[in-house]
Amino acid sequence: MSGDLLTLRMIVASPLHSVGDLWRRAGAFASVPIEVQIADAAQACALCRTSFFDIVLLDAALSEPDREAVMTRAQAMQPKPLIALSWPPGAARIKGADAAFSRPGNDEETLAAIERCIKLRLPKRLVIIDDAPAMRSVVRKMCSASRFSLDIREAENGVASLKEIGADIVLIDSGLPGFNGFETVSEIKRLAPRAAVVMMIAKGDQAARLRAQHAGAMAVLQKPFYPADVDVVLERIYETD
Repeated sequence: MSGDLLTLRMIVASPLHSVGDLWRRAGAFASVPIEVQIADAAQACALCRTSFFDIVLLDAALSEPDREAVMTRAQAMQPKPLIALSWPPGAARIKGADAAFSRPGNDEETLAAIERCIKLRLPKRLVIIDDAPAMRSVVRKMCSASRFSLDIREAENGVASLKEIGADIVLIDSGLPGFNGFETVSEIKRLAPRAAVVMMIAKGDQAARLRAQHAGAMAVLQKPFYPADVDVVLERIYETD
């Protein structure tokens, strides 16, 4: 992101000039100002060494060696950009990519792909609600390791904190004292119906899973859980947003 106002920078690595024209045209109509730069593999690698990009997109027309070279360079950037693949329909996602979608064939499809990249790149505010500081710290570390861009906050209780700081995503413990986690989920959904709520429950507690779903939780994480589990839930949230 550059300047005082939000402007995203995107580089499209492709050997085809026609692909570049498509992405530039669509970028002019994006919901957020976005600078779209087109480069072949060698140029993209050089630019990723000297410049920062929020989004690095690898076009399907790249050869495998060129794709791997650009991806390796993009993964070395700090802060790490969103790495997206514009890929043939049905192709498996390649390891290291944060997003993959079918290669767009017109302006409308290309704009939809850009909007998806923007959604994945802009940080969402995630609030961890747990009365145990140690547990909040552990969950924060897992979320910080996620491939998604997150603005992470912590709170000991639910509703009062969310009224002050707001949230796009809430990770809440089921065993909160007093106004328990299930009741808090219901209240959160009443106050912020668009917030995605994920409840942390004990492993194998099917009753808690059903209560969480009934209260309005989008998903559950069974303790103990790991960074990969968190990413699976976050991917579901981003996919349905």
